Amino acid sequence: MTTTKESTDGQAHAPSAAKTETLERLFSGEAKRRKRLTHERVLEESEGASLGSTIFLLSLILAFGIGVGAYALVGAVIPVALFSPDKTTENSLTGAVVNAPAKEETGVIVLGNASREEILAELRTVFNGTTNAGGGIRAVRFTAADGRGVENDATTGTLLNALNARAPQKDFLRSLDTAPAFGILKTGNLSGFLRLRTRSYPETFAGMLLWETEMAGDLLPSLRPDIKRSDIGLLNGRPFVDERVLGLNARVLNNPDGTPALAYAFLDEEILVIAGGREALWVLLAKFRAETE
Repeated sequence: MTTTKESTDGQAHAPSAAKTETLERLFSGEAKRRKRLTHERVLEESEGASLGSTIFLLSLILAFGIGVGAYALVGAVIPVALFSPDKTTENSLTGAVVNAPAKEETGVIVLGNASREEILAELRTVFNGTTNAGGGIRAVRFTAADGRGVENDATTGTLLNALNARAPQKDFLRSLDTAPAFGILKTGNLSGFLRLRTRSYPETFAGMLLWETEMAGDLLPSLRPDIKRSDIGLLNGRPFVDERVLGLNARVLNNPDGTPALAYAFLDEEILVIAGGREALWVLLAKFRAETE
């Protein structure tokens, strides 16, 4: 009986062991499947994130390219006017710079108690007596008596006041050196010019901008005596425009017909040049630049 019982117990335990082994295989397979699925999901998420980063980077590059293109397009559509003389004029102007004839005798004008009209009349006489060929410069010296009655070169402020110039009186005049240089340049037409040294570029430029509305009436009679006063009157209040002259930023005042009447530019942050015309300014900037090289 005992033998039979043991045999029966063994048969009773055998199915349990097999079932356990089967369950272990199932659990092991499920675990491997889940591990595989998890790995695949991680790869998919990683690839998705990488793809998202790539798309974002490409979007930034595209946006940057569009921005640069738009800037270039706007710059091409709305450029600052560039003064480039035609080849014949450029050769003439360049020749005037390189082959300028000898300077004429300096003209001297005593300011004293003379009125503006008397000073302009004397200046016209100097212009009429100027015979130098294209590109030559004739210096004009303005003198004023000091407190002891001794004649000295007039200061910038004294000269502008004698011409009744309505330039800003405070910061602008203080920003300028006291010794102005006035000359006459021949570039087809005789053109006067002022070369002023600045001690504060920002203040000088700001003062010039404020002066622009009155500058034609104040300076053109002395820089361009050939222009009628009635024509100068038409320029008062007209806006100056930005141009590039010899690679430098310049401000130009044009007549109603579009021809330039007055122009100025800074050769650098220390030298301001005001001329009775754009071509005259071109020649002067070329001359003064050559002197500093």
